[in-house]
Amino acid sequence: MTKSLRYLMLLIVAAAAAVILVLGANWLNLGKQLRETNALLSESRNNWETIASEKEELQDQLQTLKDELKEANLTLTEAEERAVTLSGEIEQLQKDIDELTEKAEKTSNIP
Repeated sequence: MTKSLRYLMLLIVAAAAAVILVLGANWLNLGKQLRETNALLSESRNNWETIASEKEELQDQLQTLKDELKEANLTLTEAEERAVTLSGEIEQLQKDIDELTEKAEKTSNIP
């Protein structure tokens, strides 16, 4: 093997070693980025799960409140209808009382 061929081979080996070092450093950097990204993803997923859980609780509370409101509206409607009925009955009773009072006064005024 000639001297120039040896230098050429040495240069090729040195270039290959440099490429290996650069690619290795890049590979290590990519590994670090992957770990950081996985950590961010995990944190994001935890936040999302917490928010989803809170959302479900709020939706359950909302449904409960809607049901209570529906029941309250139904009770109010029934109470209003009953109030109208009772008002009519009270008016009729007042008329009956007035009539009876008038009759009592007429009978008590008879000599």
